[in-house]
Amino acid sequence: MSFMFYKTLSNTKTYLALAIVLGAAAALTVGFYTYHGARAVEERSLIERAEIVALSLDARELTFLAGTLSDLENPFYQSLKGRLRKVKEVNEDVSYIYLAGKREGELFFYVDAGAIGSDESPPGQTYEEASDVFKEVFVTALPRFEGPLRDRWGNWISAFVPITDPKSGKVIAVLGMDVSALEYQKRVALTMATPIFLIAMLFSLFLVEYIRYKKGREILALKAEFLSIASHDLRAPLTGVLWAIQALKLDRQSKIDPSVRETIDKIELTLKRALESVQGILDSSRWNTSLEDNRVSATDATKVVREVIETLDFTAHERSVTVALANDFPKILSIRASADSLRHVFANVISNAIKYSRVGGTVRIGFSEEDGVAVISVEDHGSGIPERDQRKIFIEYFRGSNTSANQRGTGLGLYFTKRLVEEFDGRIWFASEENKGTKFYIEIPLV
Repeated sequence: MSFMFYKTLSNTKTYLALAIVLGAAAALTVGFYTYHGARAVEERSLIERAEIVALSLDARELTFLAGTLSDLENPFYQSLKGRLRKVKEVNEDVSYIYLAGKREGELFFYVDAGAIGSDESPPGQTYEEASDVFKEVFVTALPRFEGPLRDRWGNWISAFVPITDPKSGKVIAVLGMDVSALEYQKRVALTMATPIFLIAMLFSLFLVEYIRYKKGREILALKAEFLSIASHDLRAPLTGVLWAIQALKLDRQSKIDPSVRETIDKIELTLKRALESVQGILDSSRWNTSLEDNRVSATDATKVVREVIETLDFTAHERSVTVALANDFPKILSIRASADSLRHVFANVISNAIKYSRVGGTVRIGFSEEDGVAVISVEDHGSGIPERDQRKIFIEYFRGSNTSANQRGTGLGLYFTKRLVEEFDGRIWFASEENKGTKFYIEIPLV
């Protein structure tokens, strides 16, 4: 038991480690693409805002500017600066918005609309830190994005949009718009964090469910093993007492008072029922084990059916029931199933047919093949299943309303039978009429 527990625990750790690695890889992949997607959105947004501002400006006004300190008194300069400041007020994330020109290969400021009281560049001041990207806009006349990039005023992301002469198409100025790189990175990080957070939440839910599932399997395995051991320990003394009682009854030399014999008969019946209950617990443990270790492979169903019939020969003989295999039943029937699980399935269905058959009846086991699947039928002419019970027959712990006190059981057999059959992609169903009999069909894929 301890070996199986630690083996299961080891496997759990392996799967958990694999899940963590896969989850981390998924988060990194999504994060990578989300980051670049968010960055592209931010870049496009800043360029579009700069383009809108550039379109609102009249390029002809720039021809009235000298690009020197003398522009400070120029009404066109003051008008442009006022409008750019209003744009900045509307776009709160924009730190600087400015117009730059090019003279003798160097870039200079026409208008710099920083915040009032900030370190603005006066008209005509050379922009010594101008990047190659900024300079290219004067040549290509195409809008560009750059950043994060540091200059004397801070760390920025910037959009540069050309303003062209409507007649010649020549670039006469470039509108620049700067946003704090920190604010930009915060927005990108927030956008990137949302899907990563959702993945982390889904992964956490998966882990919780996985751990619960593994713990549940471990508990079931320990419970099944405990029940098996406990049942074996109970069955041995009960069997010993039953044998002693039966030996006492068979001893013709012992003179037993009729009233005492009646008591002995009751004790014998009670012991038999107790043993049946213990056997039910053992069967439940075995069913669970079969479900846990249901390894599907090529299995000879004919061989399994014959073994089950042989095993149940004594039970059938006690009730004078004949178990007959159809003449056309294949000598070898190769199907996709676990041999142990299949043995449990047929043992349960055939033993039920024997149990509920009339004394002296016949249980017939037939075969047919349809569309690559084998259909094995088990038919009896016994008490049948009442119509009111037929929907519940595969429910755990359910027992038919027409079963007698002598037909004891746990109500687990057909429940586990259905689960086992479904484990190897098969199905089980039945047709029944009360007081006329029942026919079960078990469909399993052929190899």
